[in-house]
Amino acid sequence: MHNKIELNILTFILIEALFLLYSLKINIINLILGTILGIIFIQFFSNIKKNGFIKIILLIISICLVIYSSLEITYFITNNLLTNYPYIIILISLFIVSYFLIKNNYHSFIKAVEIISYFFFAIKILSFLLVLPNINIDNINSSLLTELNINITILFVALIIFFLHQTIFYLTNNKVSKKTYIVSIINPFVIKILSILVMGKNLFYLYDYPYINVLRRIKYLNFIERMEGILSFEYLFSFIILLSFLLLFIRNAIKKTN
Repeated sequence: MHNKIELNILTFILIEALFLLYSLKINIINLILGTILGIIFIQFFSNIKKNGFIKIILLIISICLVIYSSLEITYFITNNLLTNYPYIIILISLFIVSYFLIKNNYHSFIKAVEIISYFFFAIKILSFLLVLPNINIDNINSSLLTELNINITILFVALIIFFLHQTIFYLTNNKVSKKTYIVSIINPFVIKILSILVMGKNLFYLYDYPYINVLRRIKYLNFIERMEGILSFEYLFSFIILLSFLLLFIRNAIKKTN
């Protein structure tokens, strides 16, 4: 039971990281339909046992994601947290942190995720509570309704969910429940809705990280302001866990292949 809870937390954080890095601006209906399609993929392939070819494909995808994600995370840090630090130093530091997270394999990694999750969810709840008063009712009109158009990003969402399911299965021999994926998808959905309601649709699509801009708007009295530096650690945690998870899968997959 305890292991299942840890897997659910890991899945939740990984989905948040993937969507905030690459696909937060996907249309809402595509997010919903993509989730359904991803679960259908999982159900369709559920009877296929561990296959060497599938593992090689997952390995290639993971290597590509590690390269691209590490650059994206470094860009996020240099733009929002450490603006005056050299790019290469931050990149190297990311891999050092990830190395120590996966140093003793999966067990130490999942325990680290469990510990980090307490801070992660505490910051998330605090962020939501502080952002809610900044909602502009005028942004409810057509800003959300115009999001309801269908395109090929449905497949992208489905593949993200299927990729996560397969990599977790190969790494842990455990399957994540469909309910976990549905609940996990609601999180980026809520982040996007809140961002649009606070900023408006035009500004939302203008910024690379609109959710950070939302945090910058938090201001109470004369002493609670510039909170984005602290609250954005929620996203930094999820990005580092994503990078560590991919590196752990790559290491284990190569070992088993050899």
